Amino acid sequence: MEKLAEQLGVKSLSRSQVSEMAARLDAQVEAFRQRSLDAGPYTFLWLDAIEIKVREDSRVAGCTR
Repeated sequence: MEKLAEQLGVKSLSRSQVSEMAARLDAQVEAFRQRSLDAGPYTFLWLDAIEIKVREDSRVAGCTR
């Protein structure tokens, strides 16, 4: 938490400030995790690949399809 605060320009934090920040972040993360996903549709991209090693003229070459 201190490293994050330093990147934001905060020089020092007390333990109580760190605890308060963590509690707020915990609440935000929980709200995000519990949100409804019924608002879709959601765009996504699915990629898949197979890499096959083949032997050509006594050497192994990669062939991606």
